[in-house]
Amino acid sequence: MMNKPEILAPAGSFDSLTAAVRCGADAVYLGGRELNARRNAANFSNEELAQAVEYCHARGVKVYITLNTLVRDDEMETAMNAVRCACDVKADALILQDIGLTSLIRKAAPDMPLHASTQTSVQTLDGIKMLADMGFCRAVLPRELSKKEIEKIAAQSPIELEMFVHGALCMCLSGQCQLSAVLGSRSGNRGLCAQPCRLPFAAAGGTGHDLSLKDMSLIEYLPELAQMGVLSFKIEGRMKRPEYVAAAVTAQRVQRTVAEQAVEVLRMGRLVTGEKLAGRVLREGIPAFLRLLAVNVIHFTYLLYKCVPSLFLDPAALLPGLLRLTQMLSQRVAGAEGKQEVVLLPQLVLTAADMGFQ
Repeated sequence: MMNKPEILAPAGSFDSLTAAVRCGADAVYLGGRELNARRNAANFSNEELAQAVEYCHARGVKVYITLNTLVRDDEMETAMNAVRCACDVKADALILQDIGLTSLIRKAAPDMPLHASTQTSVQTLDGIKMLADMGFCRAVLPRELSKKEIEKIAAQSPIELEMFVHGALCMCLSGQCQLSAVLGSRSGNRGLCAQPCRLPFAAAGGTGHDLSLKDMSLIEYLPELAQMGVLSFKIEGRMKRPEYVAAAVTAQRVQRTVAEQAVEVLRMGRLVTGEKLAGRVLREGIPAFLRLLAVNVIHFTYLLYKCVPSLFLDPAALLPGLLRLTQMLSQRVAGAEGKQEVVLLPQLVLTAADMGFQ
């Protein structure tokens, strides 16, 4: 069965945190005033961190505190004070980049869950296993991994996996860019990236901004990522406004809900195929079966509305369309007996288009 990954939202300010929680995020990540990868965000004082965690926990939302920069020797005391604060406010995890901090934190706060930041630049299964041996319980996969690489890691990972699914896409390998440090003495590994890649660097035949990549959005692939075993969908944007956070969280939440409806459609498909239908009636009785069928019809209709809303503008075509699409899904399920399968929205939209619905 497809797992239900958490939606992890950025909180660069208390307003953004509030927006994320109210729009349905399962967790937020935020930083203190020092030693985090977005030092130019508003961020949180120790007192504000306590208020943020209290606000989130009262609403069933987890809070992950970032310590995702490289730490100098003369900053170790500051770093450990930040760890102490995270423990005091009862944060749910720390997000780390600097591997050197790990053993110190394990000794000082052995019960604090540790998440390996994408800035650790761990791109292989062996690297993930090394993080597990060091005491990490989750790793944030780099954005530059391919689908096949993600599948390979997820199939054998000993720890939870988190992925960025929306937001800015860096042109460099995670945690290894030196461009901002070289050009402007503002290191991305110290939380001060000036994003010089957005400037007009040009190559022959290019766009004029050839180091500036478009933002990524993996929203249509969320069911597939969940099927692979990714347990957290992360939204980039601690420098963004609360309105952006609200819109991004809502989009991810709606897509996850529709994916769950797709699973129900598959169950309905199994329900209405031949011997399975008769067996269910015999085992549970006609009233129980009818109740279950009614629930599945509602779920199925909702999914169809999300995928092909124009169909509902023509009532005469609605019932035949429902019946045809149900039949197609049932055939797909019957042909994949014993396999774990999820209907992806792009596939369903294509199927509807093939049937003449736009």
